[in-house]
Amino acid sequence: MSSQSDLKHLILCADDFGLAPGVNAAIINLINSKRINAVSCMTNLPFWKTDAPKLRKISERTQVGLHLTLTDHTPIKFMPKLAPKAQLPSFKILLKMAIMRQLDEEEILSELQRQFDAFFLEMGRFPDFIDGHHHIHQLPIIRNAVIELLNINNCSKKTWVRIGWEPPIRLIIRGVSVLRALSIAVFGLGLKDYADQNNIAYNTGFIGVYDPANYRLNSELFGRFLTNAVDGTLMFCHPGFVDQHLIERDPLTDPREEEYKFLKSNDFQKIMSKSSFTLSYKP
Repeated sequence: MSSQSDLKHLILCADDFGLAPGVNAAIINLINSKRINAVSCMTNLPFWKTDAPKLRKISERTQVGLHLTLTDHTPIKFMPKLAPKAQLPSFKILLKMAIMRQLDEEEILSELQRQFDAFFLEMGRFPDFIDGHHHIHQLPIIRNAVIELLNINNCSKKTWVRIGWEPPIRLIIRGVSVLRALSIAVFGLGLKDYADQNNIAYNTGFIGVYDPANYRLNSELFGRFLTNAVDGTLMFCHPGFVDQHLIERDPLTDPREEEYKFLKSNDFQKIMSKSSFTLSYKP
């Protein structure tokens, strides 16, 4: 066991609060159990407003962030160019549009502002951090809008951004879904540059990328993620209880319950106790 002075700080963030009642319930339970120290919220979905009061009551126990959403679901307000049928595109379509510079930055920024306002309305404060569903906040054009969002709301000194960059050598050593992790890291490097130019803080490492078809979050995988991880690393996860609302809204179902069970397990607690990491830190 490491001494207190040797401990490194891990930000363990549960994504998708607001997606479904079962997801919300699992995340709130993990916050109360001190098994996570960050949560990222989808404020354009109906179950955000339903359960935000529960999160607000315990928000002093965790960092609460904004999970910007521009894929699969419904925007807060009609977006004629990105969602002409009131349905946001798949990630593949959004990625293609971003790379080919076919996105309207003004339209994107307007929706991001609406999601930001929906967060403020329920939480009564700025988000501690900003990230994106399917990591969309790192894509070209969208990342410009994210930085502009922070600047126009005068919170660039208070709100940090989640960066998916990890040096390739760390990803190769861990050997977990390396190609997927590299693709996220490449776009993360672009956002990191924008954040540096605007003096916006961000996490210093990024872990948690894996394919549920090939892996399960367990002691072995969690240990591999911690390999070579640095102080201030963020690990994202997707715990949740499967319910009909989740089944109707998202293809990721059973792995959420498996993640929840691991995070609640004695195995998780033992690894954290024996590792050089702590969840006690709020940057």
